[in-house]
Amino acid sequence: MKRRLLFLAMLLLVAVRGDVLTQSPPMSLAGTYGCAGMNPNGTPYAGRAEIAQHGETWDLRWELNGGQTALGIGLLRGNVLAVIFQTSDGFIGLAVYTVSPATETAPMRLVGHWLDPDGGGTYTETLTQTETTAPR
Repeated sequence: MKRRLLFLAMLLLVAVRGDVLTQSPPMSLAGTYGCAGMNPNGTPYAGRAEIAQHGETWDLRWELNGGQTALGIGLLRGNVLAVIFQTSDGFIGLAVYTVSPATETAPMRLVGHWLDPDGGGTYTETLTQTETTAPR
């Protein structure tokens, strides 16, 4: 278990180490998001996610249809959010999202892929903001 966590932590660092030379002003991801993704067996899943800022990190909580939950912690560098997460049934994974800021006509979206380190596959997930949360 510790070896797998170390592996995921190293992946997270590699994912965000490209600290983009031209660092843009920090954006706030805080809020509630609709969540839609694909399971390893090819079936879709949906639910909601909450994102809250905690210092320089981001706390994520997913509540998926069917009752499964997950908790994660992430780092935002430029427009890339990398997250290590664990589901309520003990699955540990890594997700990397590209952040598309909100515009006048579209909400903020995080389009990403998550990794199953045991199965070796990657799967898609999109978070679409439904509510913003004021910074703490």
